[in-house]
Amino acid sequence: MDAAQGPRSVLAAAAVVYAIAGTLWCAVVTIRDRTTPALAGMVVAGTPTEPGEALLGAAFSGLFSAFMLASSASLVTIGLTLAISGGVAAPVAGLATLIAAAPIVGALASREVIPAVIYFPTLLIGLALLLGWS
Repeated sequence: MDAAQGPRSVLAAAAVVYAIAGTLWCAVVTIRDRTTPALAGMVVAGTPTEPGEALLGAAFSGLFSAFMLASSASLVTIGLTLAISGGVAAPVAGLATLIAAAPIVGALASREVIPAVIYFPTLLIGLALLLGWS
């Protein structure tokens, strides 16, 4: 095994976790797209929405938390691996890693994190790789 295989293996594993997190996000958006209009129709018709709405909200919360934690952890891993291996300039990878770690800290502290926080490190790492910022 050569020295480059270690970071490549870590990057591949983190990319798989990131893809799984993306699938969770797609599930959240798809389910919300189907259920929100149905719940709104029930409210307009005067049909009670509880306890089903509370159960649905808890399921959304679990899926969203899994998405945020998995995507944050994978981006932290990708950022650190790229910084250590020299795949991307250390300041760029470090900044992406710090931003990607924020949702983990936010989820543990307040349990409230907006998904847009995860978009910036994804964009930053993607641009750095595409533009060859090393």
